[in-house]
Amino acid sequence: MAFEALAVTDDAARKSLADVAYESIRDWLLTLEIKPGELLNDELLAKNLGVGRTPVREALKRLEPGPPGEDLPAARDFCHPRGRY
Repeated sequence: MAFEALAVTDDAARKSLADVAYESIRDWLLTLEIKPGELLNDELLAKNLGVGRTPVREALKRLEPGPPGEDLPAARDFCHPRGRY
C-alpha cells in the first residue's frame, strides 16, 4: 500500500532549517572554524549553509551566552568564548 511508505520517516527529514543551521554553526564553533571574538555575519553564514537568514538568526539566538530567554542584542554579532554549545 502506498501509505505505508509515509509511515517511515528519516530523523534528518524532520529537522528544521534552524536545527540544521544550529548544528552546523555549533560544530564550526567547537572545531574553532569560527574563532572566539570573530564577527559573525548572518548573511554569509546563510550563504555558506544554503539557507535563508531567518534560520541562521534562530540558530545564533540558541547559541547566545547566558541563560535561555535572556535578551542580549549584540551577543549574536560576535562569537562568545563561553557560548551555550
